[in-house]
Amino acid sequence: MATRYWVGGAGTWDASTTTHWSASSGGAGGASVPTSADDVVFNASSGTGVVTMSGASLSCGSLTCTGYTGTLSYSGSTACQLSVYGSLTLAAGMTFTVGNNISQYIIFQGAVTGRTLTTAGKTMPSLVINTGAGVTLQDNVTQISSSEFLVYSALDLNSKTIVASTLDLKSNANVTGGTAAITTTTFTANALSTFTLGSTTITAQDFNGGGLTYGTVQFFGTSLLRGISGVNTFGNLVLG
Repeated sequence: MATRYWVGGAGTWDASTTTHWSASSGGAGGASVPTSADDVVFNASSGTGVVTMSGASLSCGSLTCTGYTGTLSYSGSTACQLSVYGSLTLAAGMTFTVGNNISQYIIFQGAVTGRTLTTAGKTMPSLVINTGAGVTLQDNVTQISSSEFLVYSALDLNSKTIVASTLDLKSNANVTGGTAAITTTTFTANALSTFTLGSTTITAQDFNGGGLTYGTVQFFGTSLLRGISGVNTFGNLVLG
């Protein structure tokens, strides 16, 4: 396992270009492209300008952007996938841009415990919490309109807010919420392993509750109850 530091400002993060990768902060480029075993750091020594992420096979351990003031950008409206095998930490002083494309993903992979997601208020692409150890939110999550949020393992909402087009909790998911708030066009819950959202408020237009117990669920849109399904239990159901 190694750490790869971005250096030299503007450039392209793809699966083969080594120009901007260094083995030390502010050091010389030419180190190997990060793999799933390598932590990636963008910091004050990374330079400014736009770093364009390109390709469907990008990966890293943890991605940390503390102190970075440049721009990390998905490549236009093309498909792009970053697999993260640790935590993801964006920074308030940076710019993070995504295209209006459902196939631009951040996918949490692997079985590392204690993983976190810090968005620093940035709009996110499609998100996947894949099999293995889960993820705990450190702040609110807002996704671009044409995106999806898929959860296959553990997700701790940690009383944060999620705004997503589609939130789909798969059958092996283990989801806890606290006093979280979810706003989504389409909400789907399957036969989850663990589901503790009793104090969470969900606002949706299409709702497939999977026969589970909810706190507050409210519906919006011009056609109320357009897609409600499941023999669900509601602490508080608000129509309109």
